[in-house]
Amino acid sequence: MNDIDLIRDLGQLDDKLDSLSRAHARESAREPEARQALAHATAEASETAKALAGLREAERSASREVTLYQKRRAAATRALEQGLGDPEAAQRQVEQCAQIIDEFETRQLELLEAIETAQQTLAERQRVQSEAEQALGQHIVEAGEALAAIEAQRGRLQPQRDRAHEALPKDLGLRYDLVRSKKGSAVAALQDDDSCSTCRLRAPMAEASEIRRGLLKSCRGCGRYLLPPA
Repeated sequence: MNDIDLIRDLGQLDDKLDSLSRAHARESAREPEARQALAHATAEASETAKALAGLREAERSASREVTLYQKRRAAATRALEQGLGDPEAAQRQVEQCAQIIDEFETRQLELLEAIETAQQTLAERQRVQSEAEQALGQHIVEAGEALAAIEAQRGRLQPQRDRAHEALPKDLGLRYDLVRSKKGSAVAALQDDDSCSTCRLRAPMAEASEIRRGLLKSCRGCGRYLLPPA
């Protein structure tokens, strides 16, 4: 194999390994994202449950106040009926108790409506939490399978890549590694209509002719090796 074929084969193997690395990163990110979604759903459900508990306690407190003032009103009513004490004071107490009872019963109705709404919200958020738990479990299984497949492919390709790199002349291998470390991506680019397919810089006519004849040249723009179309 000539140098161009060696560079082409090595570049293709590196491209495949780079693609596998990106796929590995994507799959590895799935579980943390699912855990974050579950944590958010759990926090919302917990917050709603706490608010619901507060509403229920407020409703019980209002109910106790209603019962208390109903007893006071009943006592004042009996005093009026039996002619005990100051009748005007007893009448005022009956009226005041009736007003307070009305206010607390109105508050109870408002709280009961709020409780019903909070119960519906809690049920919905618990449903979301349950779905998030199921999604996390599914992500763990799927990501594990995908990562295992990626590692299997990487295990097959890496030895091929290593052999392809060893087959390069030493100086060519060093330059390949240098360009790759700087570009962080494909080291080779196709010469397309005498231009680099990556940076689009047009090669001088003489160099373009040499590339078409199979000589290995580098792009003066991005530094990548320029390869003739296969």
